[in-house]
Amino acid sequence: KLAGVFGVKPYLAMDLLEFTALVHDVGKADERYKDAVGYFPLHEARSADFAWYALYKAGLLRSVIAPSAGSPVVIAVALHHYSHKKFGCFDGAAADGFIAVAGGLKARCAAHAEAFGRWAPRTAEGAALKDIAASTLEVERYDAYSAVLYSINAINNDAKMRSAASAVLGLLNKADRAVARRNRRA
Repeated sequence: KLAGVFGVKPYLAMDLLEFTALVHDVGKADERYKDAVGYFPLHEARSADFAWYALYKAGLLRSVIAPSAGSPVVIAVALHHYSHKKFGCFDGAAADGFIAVAGGLKARCAAHAEAFGRWAPRTAEGAALKDIAASTLEVERYDAYSAVLYSINAINNDAKMRSAASAVLGLLNKADRAVARRNRRA
């Protein structure tokens, strides 16, 4: 669906799908979660900002909902828990003094570089995404998550975008469930 809707080669579509899988939880590496155990409030916002940054730098995205091959990636990353949380609903001091500000990313380590290092993209665009993502430890707050939430109606009125974003989201969640099932057995 991704290749057909946006007129890109199937190999680039595969690279974008693999990139989506690699970045959807990268927000959990944010230094603001250094003491978190099992709960990473609104990590989707940080992951979406990271995906937006890498896709934009690689020339695969102009805006979150402008029809481009990178758009469904950001949409899937932002909505990968199927919950449309109010942007900024976790802003403020929690009981433990932890302040979760939505968006942006400042990684506490470069562990994600190892995951990207194992990825073997099939296209030059995928290789560019790999290099950008592996070398990026800090991303400004782009509000990609809120842009996705605010544009849900526009996405729903664009059948091609909705179809592509749903396909990417479905594949991402299928992979997430498989990994969770495997980890429960380990």
